[in-house]
Amino acid sequence: MKNREAVSFVKRNWSGWTTLVSSVAAAAVLLFSVVLNGCDTTSSGPAMGTVRVMMVDAPSAYDAVNVVVVRVDIQVAAQDSTSGWVTLSDDTATYDLLTLQNGVDAVIGSAAVTAGHYTQIRLILGAGSTVVVDGATHPLVVPSALETGVKLVHQFTVAEGGTTELTLDFDAEKSVRYQNGTYRLIPVIRVVANAEAGSVSGSVTPPDDGTTVELRSGAEVVATARPEPGTGFFKLCAIPEGTYDLYVMGTLTTDIRVPNVAVVRMTNTTVGTISLVAQ
Repeated sequence: MKNREAVSFVKRNWSGWTTLVSSVAAAAVLLFSVVLNGCDTTSSGPAMGTVRVMMVDAPSAYDAVNVVVVRVDIQVAAQDSTSGWVTLSDDTATYDLLTLQNGVDAVIGSAAVTAGHYTQIRLILGAGSTVVVDGATHPLVVPSALETGVKLVHQFTVAEGGTTELTLDFDAEKSVRYQNGTYRLIPVIRVVANAEAGSVSGSVTPPDDGTTVELRSGAEVVATARPEPGTGFFKLCAIPEGTYDLYVMGTLTTDIRVPNVAVVRMTNTTVGTISLVAQ
């Protein structure tokens, strides 16, 4: 009799227990989900890429041109002149521009940035720049108008997960000016996207300190190099893709023209060894 009453009691309350068990299970699942979400500290964040800025120089008549760079910035597109700047480097460093030739460059700024379109590069120059002329060192004054930075308009896009490399081709010969007893630095800089440029290299024999190598497009001089003493090696970098004429000129040698030198982006074109002929 008692067993029948127990079975009857279970049947009468079965649905209630089922509902209770289901509710407890649902609550447990919800709690587990909350705990997992609370432990997940990752976030999608913006898409990122890398920008690397390098600097090179062309030959000049000075012994050394030492430029102090305080900061390197780039500007996001669609911003006014004072906003949207992103810093690639704020490590103050001094660069002798005349050492950045024949394939030697200096990385002056590199950082991960938000992927997207950028429109300008800005160099903040510091105090302490100098120029060496005939063995004597002189202060190199940066005009007050440039204290807010040297702004270089150059549009480029940073792809997600990619690296964008830009070369600043600093022309020391044109950038240093002697005015009223003072040497002033008024930078003349060409910006080149490395992905769109190539290089030309070769050597001259016999090596001659007075030799100059020029790459020309028509009458325009696109790049200049001075062969290394002792080896005669030269390299012209950051050259836009195209076809050029190469000229080798010495103080005591006959000028030599090498026509139709093809420059292909991301490639070095070798012109071999060029023999100088005495006048």
